[in-house]
Amino acid sequence: MARASRRHQRSGELRDTALTVGISYFAGDSVSLSAPVIRAMLFPAVVFREWSVPLANVRTQLDGFTAGARQMTMSLFMEEGHFSPHLRRMRALYAAKRAKLIEGLAPLAARGWEWPNNPAGMHLLVRHARGDYVRAVAAVAKSLDLALLSSYRTARTRDDGLFLRFGALDSANLQAGIATLVSAEKKLNRAGAG
Repeated sequence: MARASRRHQRSGELRDTALTVGISYFAGDSVSLSAPVIRAMLFPAVVFREWSVPLANVRTQLDGFTAGARQMTMSLFMEEGHFSPHLRRMRALYAAKRAKLIEGLAPLAARGWEWPNNPAGMHLLVRHARGDYVRAVAAVAKSLDLALLSSYRTARTRDDGLFLRFGALDSANLQAGIATLVSAEKKLNRAGAG
């Protein structure tokens, strides 16, 4: 049999036959509402203790811990027609940032670095045939938050790359990051590491 929270037991508000919008589950001694995605469905107000963990897992999968207010805001944003124009503006903004990034990295192309010619995205994968050289560049440019391609691989290969995440950078920080990376690579190349 389901056990109500102590607060509901004391106040006599146990409504095990009532229906509520949402899923109620036990989290310790309190009843919590969860899963905004499925709140339109009707479930008993008190749920068996053995259901609490599976229902919490469903909540995690469905809403990813996104607060209801944020979900509602995004829903209204889309319903009112603001989402498509926002995407168009952001695509143009990211394309301009990517163009600036590629223009700044142009000197690296002559020294064996390569990247895809895909005009979309918020990051750029810059690769080099010598993985040890890529890791050395990342070590010299340690002030940058560089992600190595090798950290996402299950097996080590000869080549490696850097994920350059530029989507959230403003123009000044993007320019400073480009200068730092190119300077670090030039420094290693002059030292004979490249």
